[in-house]
Amino acid sequence: MTNRFRVIPIAILFIALPLSFGYFRNDALAAEESSASWDALMQEVGVLYREGNYELAFERAKQALDLARELYGEEHENVATSLHNLAEIYRIREEMDDAKDLYRRAIALYEKIFGVNSARLTAPLNNLAYIHVMLGENEEAEAMLDRVLEIGFRTLGWTHPRMLTYAQNAASYFASQGNHAKAIALYEKILLMKESQPDADEAELRGLRTAIEQLKEAQLASPAEEAAPDTAI
Repeated sequence: MTNRFRVIPIAILFIALPLSFGYFRNDALAAEESSASWDALMQEVGVLYREGNYELAFERAKQALDLARELYGEEHENVATSLHNLAEIYRIREEMDDAKDLYRRAIALYEKIFGVNSARLTAPLNNLAYIHVMLGENEEAEAMLDRVLEIGFRTLGWTHPRMLTYAQNAASYFASQGNHAKAIALYEKILLMKESQPDADEAELRGLRTAIEQLKEAQLASPAEEAAPDTAI
């Protein structure tokens, strides 16, 4: 089956920046203005990223990371977000080892700040799984995807659009690896959720049903598989 793995875009903060008047400054105001500079850099990275101007986005993302470290210290969520964004641009540049390293650092920092079961982890874990897939590191990819599903189901729930994307990524990957049971369990859950949506796309529903039928046929033709664990859905 075709691998339709999708990467969650870089996390961009869109914050309305207040206008500032006058010439008198104090330390609090200076700190606020410095933080606004980081916000503005992040917004610029997002615009450049969407425009496909990856070289300039790369430079601005590095500046944002340096500024976040200067303003907030090494153990702050804005540093983790900056690491995640820069990792995504390394991925676009096909510098996979650098991307993998930065995603891991972002994940470790998010874990330290928010805990090991935070929804903040799902996007970088999903994107790190993609890196492992591209590098042929299948055991690592599966471990990342299982963790995305476990955290996502608990914190986001099935109705969250990102959760469906994560599940589709995982189902596609498991199908490509011949793990029919896990892929079928996920696709059936995705189909159930899609069917419950009032604006469900009939073509997409037919595609899901076809995928499930094909996987079940492949499962019957394969040596005995273990059933998918209940935690998969």
